[in-house]
Amino acid sequence: MDPNINRVAAELNDWKAREERLEKIFSPSILKDPAFLKEKFSFYNHVQAKYGRSANDEEKITLRILAAQRSQLRDQLYPSLLRKLYNLILQPFQQRKILQQVNQKHDSNLKELGDAMKKNGFGYAADQLSQHVSRGQKNFSIPLSHYINENEKMNFNLSFTRQQDGSYRFDQYQASLHKAKDPNQAVSQIFKTDAKDSINAKQAVNLLAGRAVMKEGSDFSGASKPKWIQLDFNDRDPSGNHKVKEFLHNYGFDLDKAAEKLIQKQNLSPESRQNLLEGLRKGEKQPVTITRGNVSVNLFIEANPQFKTLNLYDEQNKKLTMSEALGEKTAKEQIQQLGPKQDLSKQKSRKNGIAI
Repeated sequence: MDPNINRVAAELNDWKAREERLEKIFSPSILKDPAFLKEKFSFYNHVQAKYGRSANDEEKITLRILAAQRSQLRDQLYPSLLRKLYNLILQPFQQRKILQQVNQKHDSNLKELGDAMKKNGFGYAADQLSQHVSRGQKNFSIPLSHYINENEKMNFNLSFTRQQDGSYRFDQYQASLHKAKDPNQAVSQIFKTDAKDSINAKQAVNLLAGRAVMKEGSDFSGASKPKWIQLDFNDRDPSGNHKVKEFLHNYGFDLDKAAEKLIQKQNLSPESRQNLLEGLRKGEKQPVTITRGNVSVNLFIEANPQFKTLNLYDEQNKKLTMSEALGEKTAKEQIQQLGPKQDLSKQKSRKNGIAI
């Protein structure tokens, strides 16, 4: 527990802000209304039960002051000696019940947050949640970092916000791709986690690397159809995020068709073919090995929905055309290859007196 964080004071400040909101909605007299005072007394009991076993010195002092305020409020609400005694007798049972509810809510919230992190690809860091949630801060973040390869590093900053009921929500995360050649020029994007088609950590990596990712979408009739998305590094929205280019089903990019010629050059099982295509749909840069004559050649491919094709690279990451990748000669190269033979044919024809 951080000794500089006073959770009791934070809860009381939240209550004070609530009082100010109610004053604006009704009038200052609402703060003296018996119904409101009962709510306030219940809140004091809740805070006392929740943090009563705290070892934090600042919180202990705040709780002692709160206990005095609670006694005054109880006297105001229950002036009758009989009612006061009755309340005092019930108090230990009420606090035990409150503490049980608090613990159940805490455990439930941790599970919800852990599930949300897992869904978004950060399940491996869920064990850090408990220590952050127990601090009772208004919001907190969890920084994460890992290397994709020797030249690229990903940084993530996961943001959590406390709700009015005291529970926390995993709102969004910032993803940043750093390259060893220019570590100060990172590519960053903020991704919301509560969207229906939210982006998980792996998809974020692929998007920041400039690749396209297939997501659930719909066509113009509203029917469910997949779509491709890609970050536009030349345009940003008012918040500073890169705008997202979308290529709907109607756009006409057929991944299977675009990859067919290359797949035919490989001896893939149906399962391997499916895995290759599925990796491309996720935005991954997929390794493939094709045969040129008797030589095996390693390539890397990625989907390019905007131009309805594939991007191909050699082992040195040099971009190739499909013809270059497959070792096919272009029409120009074929003419150039046939050129000398045609010239020789013309020369022989002239010697024989034949006009060409």
